[in-house]
Amino acid sequence: PAVNYSASELLLPIYNYNRQLAHQKFLALCNKDLRMSCIRGNHYFFNDGFTEDSSFREQYLNLTLRMKYSPFDEVKKEAGRQIAARWFFYELFSEEIHTLKKWDTPLKSGATSVISQFLTESRYNAKIKKLLPLYDVLSNDDDKLILEKIGRSVNNKNYWSRTDTASFFSVLANSKAALYNLWQIFHYLDENKVNLVGISNELLQLVKNIVSSDAVDKNQRAMNIRDSDLIKVLQRLYEEAGDDEDDEVINQCLDIWDILLKGQVYSAINATTKLSTGML
Repeated sequence: PAVNYSASELLLPIYNYNRQLAHQKFLALCNKDLRMSCIRGNHYFFNDGFTEDSSFREQYLNLTLRMKYSPFDEVKKEAGRQIAARWFFYELFSEEIHTLKKWDTPLKSGATSVISQFLTESRYNAKIKKLLPLYDVLSNDDDKLILEKIGRSVNNKNYWSRTDTASFFSVLANSKAALYNLWQIFHYLDENKVNLVGISNELLQLVKNIVSSDAVDKNQRAMNIRDSDLIKVLQRLYEEAGDDEDDEVINQCLDIWDILLKGQVYSAINATTKLSTGML
């Protein structure tokens, strides 16, 4: 492996002046040792090798399928990244994408990285909704690290600035991932003054999910809610709806409050007490 890694260091300089030779050398190294697919700068080779006019596309397809079954987790993660990305751009690996639920965790982790990256960029807005089915699957995975990673994209302004934000937030609001990202969700909504009236339906679904889900135990749920800015966001939603004289959203806000109180969410009970005593 040490010899292979030393050889791989020479590939990027070669790529800059003789791309065809660099692809040949990179593929030869990877076929000899799949771990070479994870070397520094590997994205240059995969990005170029999978283009529609690449003479190496078939070889990269076969390499990625081999990587999928590697005994090394890092190689599997890279395979997951490549499968998700190449399906998104070129409709490749459709059969593999259809079995996403059954993938090994490292493969899913790789795909999650790609989806999270694209959701926090503005380059692919025209076709980003293509990722919704994958986003749905991974937002309801059983692995905590994947749930945390897929939900973290809500921290980025590009997640909220697209016209189809509600589609993604609706999936997240009803998912397991939301339960592990409450602080990120409500902190961003509070700090960045997102239009809450526009996502009131999703907020209602999110609170229902928080209170009824058994994906996390009640103590953890209470801690997640306490540490989040949920109550502050609800107060602002009520104020915005009142300013707009939007009775429907006002009623939704009251419904959310009732759900929290019935769910014996301490922070909501505490806030209600403060409201009644004029302290909030």
